[in-house]
Amino acid sequence: MTDVTALGLAGLVCLLASSAAGKQVTVGDNKCSVILDTRDGALVEQGFLSNGQPIAGLTGTAWLLHIDDKRLTPTNAEVVSADRRRASFAGQDETISWRMTYEVTGPGRITKTLTITPKRDLLLSWVYLWDANSAVRTAVAQAHEQGIAAFYRYGKRGLFVSLDFPYSKVLVRDETQSAVAYPPHVSLRDGETYECHSLTFGATMLTGEKDPDRVAAFIAAARRG
Repeated sequence: MTDVTALGLAGLVCLLASSAAGKQVTVGDNKCSVILDTRDGALVEQGFLSNGQPIAGLTGTAWLLHIDDKRLTPTNAEVVSADRRRASFAGQDETISWRMTYEVTGPGRITKTLTITPKRDLLLSWVYLWDANSAVRTAVAQAHEQGIAAFYRYGKRGLFVSLDFPYSKVLVRDETQSAVAYPPHVSLRDGETYECHSLTFGATMLTGEKDPDRVAAFIAAARRG
């Protein structure tokens, strides 16, 4: 993967121009953008911009599923449709077919949704719509002992990530590896479509204040649009 830590907007434009046609897509506005790459059949979140600047070294896998005794990530990914405000991708393996959409849902805010269709009966135990590495420390916002969002700060700019579901988990493996997930623990039949709870990420200008109620109100407002 290309390191976008030191790239500004001009560098990111050059990066996009040098990619193979149809392999790399940018979704977002002037406040928040994500660079998506489908090379080698994967779907990788290759870089994130907050208020016009990249968040240092922040990259991720579009999704991760725990199905039966396996962990699945995107394979055979293809661009279905794409413009600056919305992009859809699809793929499949021997276990599921899938479709993921990224869409600008408000100023500086992008929501991603995943739909899967099993090719056999299976148990879906965990859904990760955020599985990321970064060169900056991951902070977890909590309200009343409930983890509600992951935050990435780079100077005064930052990015928040929150699942649009109250029973999500914000998992930090170390300071630079993090995930946002939930455990549906649902049995699906062959051909039964399942739409995962969506996840929203967006740009912030951080103040450094620690106020759980204010953070909770901020996330709630961001989800409502």
